[in-house]
Amino acid sequence: MESRRRRTARLAVFALIAWALDSGAVGHADPAVTDRLVAVVNEELITASEVDAARQASAIDLLSDVLPSGVKSAEPPAFADMIEALIDQHLLLQEAHTLGLSATEQEAASAFAAVAEQRHLPPAAQSPSPDVLHRLQDQLAIVKLVNREVRSKILISSADIDAYYREHPDQFAQPPRVRISQIFLKAPEGSADLAERHTQSETLRAALEGGAEFGELARANSNGAEAAKGGDLGYFHRGDLLPALDREIEALAEGQISPVIQTPLGFHIIKVSERQVGRVKPLEEVKTDVEEMVYREQADAFYRRWLRQLRHRAHIDIK
Repeated sequence: MESRRRRTARLAVFALIAWALDSGAVGHADPAVTDRLVAVVNEELITASEVDAARQASAIDLLSDVLPSGVKSAEPPAFADMIEALIDQHLLLQEAHTLGLSATEQEAASAFAAVAEQRHLPPAAQSPSPDVLHRLQDQLAIVKLVNREVRSKILISSADIDAYYREHPDQFAQPPRVRISQIFLKAPEGSADLAERHTQSETLRAALEGGAEFGELARANSNGAEAAKGGDLGYFHRGDLLPALDREIEALAEGQISPVIQTPLGFHIIKVSERQVGRVKPLEEVKTDVEEMVYREQADAFYRRWLRQLRHRAHIDIK
């Protein structure tokens, strides 16, 4: 559990820094909204310029990978939604400071350097401005707050895991799938060579009928990238492949080989290596995934309650 929490917190820090990097590229706010007061959070002011800058950064939830209730959107959020998100951010930072939680400039710089390395940033982009470092210090202080006041309070029992697994069987259902291999001869560029390529395919199919080993023929003759693996394409569900291939595969038993199948891509000879029936994965197989799902669900509910308490205690005035 502790290892998972540390990993989650580390990813959260990276997400925060990614936001700081992105928002650092935002230009000046629209002068028309620069000085308008839009909200008061205790004694702190939120101006329209702050909201406008955050919206340009597409940051409706500046801590989307830290706060369990985070909302991610590719579109800039509505102005009113951004005000609410910034109110929450101000409240969280105020609470962090009240509890004596903060981040040093060195912590922010170290975190920035880790993300710069991860994202392979060019040298010119690896020196954060003082403004970016200050913003990261605030964000990292909120990370520490959420870890202390929310994440550390979540305790997951075996009963919680068992109950979630029983109540959500569809999440762990695996539909039938088939593992296939192929010998593929690519369609020639000129239509005059099409018949010749078809004949080559039929000759290979006849060799298989005569006892030739499928993998050897694939390695020696197939034009597909999978030829090096003896033609093995891996597992597929119905509908994953071209309809002509799907129809033929549906009629094959495990171990059987199809006739030559012509598609717009070329000529295919398919072997069904394995068939797996649909099933619900056993709990032992998905236990780690279930634990993560339960954790997110409980953390989300806990965070929402906790944030409501912060808001209830605060003086918030939206203009």
